[in-house]
Amino acid sequence: MKRIKSVLAMVFTLPLLAQTTFAADSHARYEIDSPAFPIAVNGSPLDNVHNPYPLFLYQGITYFPMTWSNTAALGLEVKWDQQQGLNITRQPACQPFSQNLQSAPVQLTSKQAVPPPFPVTVNGKIIRNAEEPYPILFLNDIVYFPMTWRFTNSEFNWQTAWDASEGYSIEACDQEHTRKQEEAAAHRNLLIGGNLASSGDWIFTNPFNHQPSLESKDGATRIKLTDDNARSINASGDWLYYTIDTGTYVDGVLQYGGIYKIRQDGTERTRLSAVSASQLAVDQDWIYFLETSDSGISRMKTDGSSIEKIVPEKGIHRFFISSQQLFFQQNETYDVFQTAYPAEKKTSG
Repeated sequence: MKRIKSVLAMVFTLPLLAQTTFAADSHARYEIDSPAFPIAVNGSPLDNVHNPYPLFLYQGITYFPMTWSNTAALGLEVKWDQQQGLNITRQPACQPFSQNLQSAPVQLTSKQAVPPPFPVTVNGKIIRNAEEPYPILFLNDIVYFPMTWRFTNSEFNWQTAWDASEGYSIEACDQEHTRKQEEAAAHRNLLIGGNLASSGDWIFTNPFNHQPSLESKDGATRIKLTDDNARSINASGDWLYYTIDTGTYVDGVLQYGGIYKIRQDGTERTRLSAVSASQLAVDQDWIYFLETSDSGISRMKTDGSSIEKIVPEKGIHRFFISSQQLFFQQNETYDVFQTAYPAEKKTSG
């Protein structure tokens, strides 16, 4: 089954819009028509005949109707604010897929859609509608939000597929196996030094050479982000988190030049802490780090605040986090990973 080449789009019903005074641009109009293929959400067929908010096509691109129940089924949270507009964020879980159908068939005519007269934000990023090849549309008080591959894959982490007989399918929350594979790959990378990380179409790496630097690659393009000799690279959200190898040894122990973060486009490089940390692991809103002073494992918020010690023991060499547990390896006294310290709970010494 090959991946569909068209663009998925979504529509969000906004009951509050009926009470606003927004008016769409009267000059921009987009002709739409009906799709001729089936669509499934999380394995369940979507009834486009009796759906009061049916799918439509614009320039051959599928625009998918998303009522409040549909957004929940796709693992999305939608918020509306009269000043801020529509805000869409990915959630960790999906609700069961359900449809509010009407008895009579819905006839979709060649009505004209318009751009919405308010901003739309996805995972904290404002969508620049005028620059989108398939813009957000507005029809009968419904927001139709176009989704390019960067949204379905990078932002919402969905699985989408196309088949000539089965049509278009979306699997929004059946991602546990893929997530575990990615988590395991990240753990392996960090345990051998963390010299690369991946996010979307990009690989972030610090090659071993005479001019170390943090770089990003997409197979064809290579971009230098910073001169930092980065180690223990973590990719999380829009950010990279890492330590800096100074090349300096104190009493035979390699020293590191602090904990840093930088946006994946190379901007907003920020030093979060001056601590010499040999290993980092980012989990949700926390950065866990192993100090070269042999004083154990600590953690802090990804903004550099709330530093606290969680494993005060000496002789720790490596650690990783999985399923809200922190695993660590000590000196020769132990030959297996410990599982004594929940990652989200501070443990006293």
